[in-house]
Amino acid sequence: MLFALSLACLVLRANGESVSCGGCSFSVSNSGVVTRQGNCAYSCINLQISNSNAYLVPAGVLNNLTSLQSLDLSTNKIATFPAEISSLTRLRFLHLASNRLTSIPGGSFDKLIFLTQLDLSVNLLTSIPPGAFDALTSLTTLSLSSNQLASFPTGTFTNLQRLEQMDLSSNQLKAIPADISTLTTLTTLKLSGNQLTTIPTGFFSNMMSLTSLDLSSNELTSLPSGILSIRSLIFLYASGNQLTAIPSGFFSGLNSLQRLDLSSNKLTSLPAGLFANLIILDSLSLASNQLASFSAGFFSTLNSLKTLDLSSNQLKAIPADISTLTTLTTLKLSGNQLTTIPTGFFSNMMSLTSLDLSSNELTSLPSGTQLTGLGTLKLASLQLTTVPVEILSMKRLATLDLSSNKLASIPANFFSSLQTLTFLDLSRNYLVSLPVGISSLKGLTTLHLSGNQLASIPDGVLSLTNLKNLDLSSNKLQSLPAGTFTNLSSLEDLSLSSNQLASLPPGFFATLRSLTTLDLSNNKFTSLPPGIESLTSLKYLYLQNNLISNI
Repeated sequence: MLFALSLACLVLRANGESVSCGGCSFSVSNSGVVTRQGNCAYSCINLQISNSNAYLVPAGVLNNLTSLQSLDLSTNKIATFPAEISSLTRLRFLHLASNRLTSIPGGSFDKLIFLTQLDLSVNLLTSIPPGAFDALTSLTTLSLSSNQLASFPTGTFTNLQRLEQMDLSSNQLKAIPADISTLTTLTTLKLSGNQLTTIPTGFFSNMMSLTSLDLSSNELTSLPSGILSIRSLIFLYASGNQLTAIPSGFFSGLNSLQRLDLSSNKLTSLPAGLFANLIILDSLSLASNQLASFSAGFFSTLNSLKTLDLSSNQLKAIPADISTLTTLTTLKLSGNQLTTIPTGFFSNMMSLTSLDLSSNELTSLPSGTQLTGLGTLKLASLQLTTVPVEILSMKRLATLDLSSNKLASIPANFFSSLQTLTFLDLSRNYLVSLPVGISSLKGLTTLHLSGNQLASIPDGVLSLTNLKNLDLSSNKLQSLPAGTFTNLSSLEDLSLSSNQLASLPPGFFATLRSLTTLDLSNNKFTSLPPGIESLTSLKYLYLQNNLISNI
């Protein structure tokens, strides 16, 4: 959340340190008590004591700060609402998020008539006292998310007639407070992560300014018909509900809609023309439903679409009209039942930068595929026995996932055309070696080779000087020679787990000064490998399931 005025004073310190604010010095003791020294009644304007392990703000600390406009006590351990906040009559911004507040005393905000932003999210609040917000007629932003609120007193929000952003997500609401429907200035309403089963008819009829509505992760069995009246709506999120159907014409009046998420529901079919009027829709997710097919031309009018997610459905064929979506940059089709893709399907999709076909029944890519702009390609968990030659034309590829296939070898010249790769996953195949040409991938930072048949580390891998993450787990490594990783001084994460290693030579780790994570678990070590103590950057060391009796 952004402040509208510049910070004249910033207090963001660990225990024991302090910063002055208009002549005062504020600090947090080792026991978590906030203290104040000096007189700054008229000069302290902006005060931030966040992320400081504070648990108590005693009486006197905030007393007489008559000029204070911004107070941030977020990300602490404060369990009791500081009573003196109620006297900070010039306060415009109050942030108490991520504490341990269980209640707000009645009348706490009665004098804060200039308050525009109030954040009480991520606390332990179970209730809000009646009339708590009645005086906050200037409030534009209110967040009560991630508490334990099941209901609100009648009229709690009635006076917030300037409110623009409201976040009630991740609570225990079974019904939406009725008075929210009177807040005609609302532009953003977040109700995700509650227990809503229904929304009253006409609830949104007065919300003509609403641009973003989040109803995700509730228990709705149908979308409220009142959404039809929100002509201003740009973002609609309804994932993670119990939706089984969407009525024909439901979105016909939402011509401003740019993002629509209906993922993780129970949709089995969608009526023809459902999205026909959504001509500026930018992102559409129908992932994790039970959709087996779409009517002809279902997607043909979505000429502005950039992101389409149809993953985790029951599609046996890709809808043909998707191939006409020339603006598409991201296409996710993983977790379906696709066996083939028509030849030339991607020929008009020159804007595509990310394609995920993982977890299908494909054995190849369509011949002639020329996705020269592709940056991410995921072909994991297919039935590939050979590497698709079409990949060689993807000169901009940065991420390539070929994991969980049936690859026994990689063509000798395969990597010479992929000089932009930074992430490569070849794990869970049947590889016994890699072509030496992998050494040409000078920009590679992550390489996953776990679950193969490697008895030694391929020479080309040991020349990848920019490598930061290397996974060689679950192979057939029995020994590694001294100096194996001499050139891999940038390595941060190394996994050698689930091999047959019994020892490592002295000096093996000498050059791995950047290593933070080392996994040697599930091997045959009888003692701690020598030189581990020289890994001064190491944070995580895994040695479980070896034969080590003492250290």
